[in-house]
Amino acid sequence: MIDLFRFFKNPFLAIMISIDELVAYANEHLQRMVANNPGALLNTRINATTVSLTALDGTLTNEHTKLAIQKGATLAKNAFREVLPANIARIHGAAVAAFGTNSPQLMECFPHGREIFGDCTDGALENHIQQWKNCLTPLAAAVGQAHIDNLGGLLSTWTALYAAASTARGVRNGSAEARRDAGATLRNELFLNLLALAAAFPNQEDKAALYCPQHLLEDHPSEDEEEDEAVNQ
Repeated sequence: MIDLFRFFKNPFLAIMISIDELVAYANEHLQRMVANNPGALLNTRINATTVSLTALDGTLTNEHTKLAIQKGATLAKNAFREVLPANIARIHGAAVAAFGTNSPQLMECFPHGREIFGDCTDGALENHIQQWKNCLTPLAAAVGQAHIDNLGGLLSTWTALYAAASTARGVRNGSAEARRDAGATLRNELFLNLLALAAAFPNQEDKAALYCPQHLLEDHPSEDEEEDEAVNQ
């Protein structure tokens, strides 16, 4: 029989996983969750991972690793915008089904149509999602509470992703202790993601490959190690 205790052990705590490998994995993993988030199922885990990556960025002095986090945050933000129209179309469709195409409710809730969500700037997107949520919430009984909840999840996720991508670069003075704590938090969030994905997709082993780029956690030599090897050849 398989040892059940191993499912309670966090694999991301392995000492052979370097901070660079951890960041590379977390960035790619985050983008995959954003791009494959059926019914806003992973919003909580997306938000927690984004926050922990941003917190780690704030403690790092290694510019190479900091830049990797910031590039990853931008890619996650862009991935969100790519899948947003499909989410918006479902919510808009529910409102059309409830009230009709030319109804006053539809005009009030969607004064700019749904195309605005593909055309507006990143800075304006939060306001448009918030406006939709404010107008649709009183109509939840007709539109469906699930759509309102999805909209709220989109709002919180975008807020986290946009804030992370907008974090200004600069010299950070984080202590070694702060870096260790931030790294430990990220490792824990990645473990919780793994558990959440396993619970959401039981017996679907293909989902592990979809969401978890394990190859990025394999042992990769650091830049210093590569330089030493080149000198010794």
